[in-house]
Amino acid sequence: MSFPSEAAGKRIRWNVGLINAGQDKIITFMKYEILNIANKKMEKTLESVQGDNAMACHATVCSRKTAAAKSEEIAGDYCARTCIHAEMEALEKYMKLVGSALNNKEMKNDLVRITVTSPPCLSCAFVLELFGVLDKIKTTKDVYKGFTSSWKWPDGLKKIADFDPGFWLSIQAGFKDSGCTDDDIVKMMVKIIEGGGGSRVRHE
Repeated sequence: MSFPSEAAGKRIRWNVGLINAGQDKIITFMKYEILNIANKKMEKTLESVQGDNAMACHATVCSRKTAAAKSEEIAGDYCARTCIHAEMEALEKYMKLVGSALNNKEMKNDLVRITVTSPPCLSCAFVLELFGVLDKIKTTKDVYKGFTSSWKWPDGLKKIADFDPGFWLSIQAGFKDSGCTDDDIVKMMVKIIEGGGGSRVRHE
């Protein structure tokens, strides 16, 4: 994978050391911060009815707008074929139907709760924090700490305009003066999280 993007046929100069520093900031957040943040923000009062079986995980979104319109339930299920987790599928559906028409502040006010029948993994927790909705999660217990193999970041959850501005700015700041565009940063961030959040993305 090559970074950063090319503009008007002219390659932008980039600083490998600063790119690595930006990636390391994301990796450090995954290793040492997201677990505690998630466990403090989530509501862990949901009764477990399936022994927290991640393979049978189901997620539902409660939204003020969909409730007022008496729309169908927005839900997601873990899919082994696509490697998309239940809460990611549910959030992607919500953003497509409602959330992307709102700014991030309006979206967070509209989204009342995301109920997940087994705890989010660290990768899901990162995306939920990026959208500023970790405190909307209701589940059974603390975040699943192990590496989740073959985890996939849904395409519908990569739009910068949907991210929590404060968290996104902190990620951007890690790549300051690196030569990376915002799109480059998103691509690297996605690859890091899809890889388990423990190693840098190779760049040529």
